[in-house]
Amino acid sequence: MAITLSLIVLALCILLILGVLFLTTKSDGFTAVSGGSSSQFRGAQSAEAEMKKKVTWVAGLFMLFALLLHLFLS
Repeated sequence: MAITLSLIVLALCILLILGVLFLTTKSDGFTAVSGGSSSQFRGAQSAEAEMKKKVTWVAGLFMLFALLLHLFLS
């Protein structure tokens, strides 16, 4: 059980890191590195809002499973 929880926490951690890296900042974030601009794409605002929601959910799940893992191991 501990191994399963640890693998879930690890997977959520990796998803959270990748999600935060792909969020745009006021300076256009990762798209500025690739030479593009988020304003070039239609629907960029809604895609950004959806990405923020997904990152928030992954962060919440990460905290929940990390807490469960801690409670299980103590």
